[in-house]
Amino acid sequence: MSEAQITPNTRFVIWPETAIDGTFWEEEIENEGVINQIKEFVRRHPQVSLVTGVTSLAFQQ
Repeated sequence: MSEAQITPNTRFVIWPETAIDGTFWEEEIENEGVINQIKEFVRRHPQVSLVTGVTSLAFQQ
């Protein structure tokens, strides 16, 4: 939905915290398909900054 609304003047895309469904381990987040799709979205629109939230977990000893 965001992609259809982006214009040459768009500088920010703001998603709600719940836009990314799931919980991700921070150590493995680079391997998550949905995260890679979001990175590709940002690559296609280099003038845009994406602001959102994600639920993540980090292992600490």
